[in-house]
Amino acid sequence: MEDRPEAGEDRPEAGPEKAAGSKAVHRVLLVADERFRGTEFADELRSHLEGRSAEVEVFVITPALAHSGLEHEMAGIDGPIEEAKERLASIISELDSVGIAATGEVGDSDPVVAVGDGVREFGADEIVVVGHAEGEREYAEKDLWNKLRTAVHEPMVALMVGKGDGDGSPGVVEIDREPAKELTEEEVIQRTRNVPPIRKQDIVAILFGFVGTFAIALMAVDSGVSDNGDISGGSAAILLLAMGVFIINVAHTVAVLVFESVHYEGVWERFIAWSAIAITAFSLVASVIFWQA
Repeated sequence: MEDRPEAGEDRPEAGPEKAAGSKAVHRVLLVADERFRGTEFADELRSHLEGRSAEVEVFVITPALAHSGLEHEMAGIDGPIEEAKERLASIISELDSVGIAATGEVGDSDPVVAVGDGVREFGADEIVVVGHAEGEREYAEKDLWNKLRTAVHEPMVALMVGKGDGDGSPGVVEIDREPAKELTEEEVIQRTRNVPPIRKQDIVAILFGFVGTFAIALMAVDSGVSDNGDISGGSAAILLLAMGVFIINVAHTVAVLVFESVHYEGVWERFIAWSAIAITAFSLVASVIFWQA
């Protein structure tokens, strides 16, 4: 986290205001991992709304946060979705009570993905994130601010809340700001690619899978059919291994493309990559044994 700015420091400039019909519209995306009450938050949000010539729209996204790594990875989000719905209704009601009109929806269980979805769908000019302070974060909030600083280019404000006070409403304990950033040359290239970028571990797994499948296929061809037209048990086993490894590695390649297209980073990505490598290696060893028999 960055140090909280002193009073009177300039706020980051927002992106260019968009035109909606004949009116200019300034859109603020509010991503809330926690409910809030009190004047501190309302004053912070008003500072992004007041004094603009453009019409201001506020869109709220409440991520369906899982409470554990297992729940997050196993997509056990039925409970978190209900909690996110209640949080959304509470936040919109709270904003309305201080004179700020807003609409919203329940977002992805990953706050970074939820922010990205909101930016694409809502066309946000700036982003306000309400998250949990260090030591009280949910599984998906780990290193959240650094991830957002890398992934998001619109100006952002992060309001980190602590434990609830006497009436159960958490107070803001830290405020961080990040100005708007230009896309780097590498990011421009990534956004214009026809396929998503692939991580090194997945490239290694895909190449190893291709080479392993090819080697097993060669052993299957070499063991082949005997002169009398019979196929041995070893040859049949190698052929089955070749087909199985081919299917596994095709499935891994498809999974990599899907994961990268939605920016998924989690246990299943690593599990599938290492499973493909392990199965290919085991099949290679087994095929060599059958081939030499």
